[in-house]
Amino acid sequence: MQSQYSLADSCSACVQESMALQPVWKMVPDLMKNSKYQREGQGPECTVERDGKKYEIRMVHSTDEKTVQEIQELMEETFVKEEVDPIEVLKAAIDGRLFDGSKDIARYRLYVARDEAGKIQSVYTGGMVGMAVAAFPGEAMFMGAYGITRPESQRQGIVRELYISSMMQAAADAHSQGKNFP
Repeated sequence: MQSQYSLADSCSACVQESMALQPVWKMVPDLMKNSKYQREGQGPECTVERDGKKYEIRMVHSTDEKTVQEIQELMEETFVKEEVDPIEVLKAAIDGRLFDGSKDIARYRLYVARDEAGKIQSVYTGGMVGMAVAAFPGEAMFMGAYGITRPESQRQGIVRELYISSMMQAAADAHSQGKNFP
């Protein structure tokens, strides 16, 4: 399977640095230990394999029009179309903005799992949020927004892999912003 996405998109150096300093990395091995998949690579962007099936896990950028459109279509297939925000809202969220252009409290990171044919089988959205409470200055928490998996890939643990990748990225994001992510 040939990837059209750069592994550097999730900032390998940020991930590596955060591994030594962010407490959340202590729970990642437990999440991975209970996984049904084998990961190739230590960072959030990787290839996972189970029973001979491989999936590429990649972070989505708002400028990747094709992938963003595929995610929008998957959401519209999964939910009632009227309940799904317009694609412009999705793009703004990926960029850490609200639809009106103002900064959002979260920088949503979308991770997709593509099968060997290149079809998105699952998407997970979550991100690091800085604590606004004065009692926790400099701390961050993770906010999971949603996970969607195509019916033919459900109950196989793929969204769990996307969640693990999202946690890794949130740790790197917290580190790059000088926040502690316990």
